Amino acid sequence: MRSKETAEKLKEHIEVVGEKIGLKTSVVITDGTQPVGNGIGPVLEAIEVLHILRGDTKAPVDLKERALLLAGRLLIFSGKVAEGNGNETARELLESGKVYKKFMAICKAQGRFTESKIAAYSDKVRSENKDTLVRIDDRKIAKLAKLSGAPEFKAAGILLNVHLGETLKKGHLLYTVYAEAEGELIYAMDYLKAHKDVMTII
Repeated sequence: MRSKETAEKLKEHIEVVGEKIGLKTSVVITDGTQPVGNGIGPVLEAIEVLHILRGDTKAPVDLKERALLLAGRLLIFSGKVAEGNGNETARELLESGKVYKKFMAICKAQGRFTESKIAAYSDKVRSENKDTLVRIDDRKIAKLAKLSGAPEFKAAGILLNVHLGETLKKGHLLYTVYAEAEGELIYAMDYLKAHKDVMTII
């Protein structure tokens, strides 16, 4: 059975079970063939969230749209937004600045807000040939991020520069590996030398 069919079957089962035990459920099936957004690691991900909240042009479109999809579904769950209007309402709240204002208020109520800083040590990984990016191995890219120190070391991780379907030139920047210590960066890059299939370009 194809993965999409499996996901649809699982969605049906969850909704049926939820209904039988009196639990309101809403299952959202999304594409898991590649990371959403560009950052992998606490600080890198937090920076992207701030870009979205602030309406910054640096904000990754796929992450913003995924967030709006889920936020819209939650707004419908609240009972205050009609079915079919969730995504539009979420977008209006975000783009009006109300979401960022509320976020800052929450931070202030919890004590403070500080801008996050990326780890000092880094190494760039570039394409060795020219063609189309057809696959990203999510498990291996996650392993690479872990070897760099994430999530234990908050500022470490991976910053992606490409997504599936892009046509690349030789030497094109694929991603940057960040680490808080030189040793961790070496561990991560050694892993990469032994795993050339983190990204497949053909």
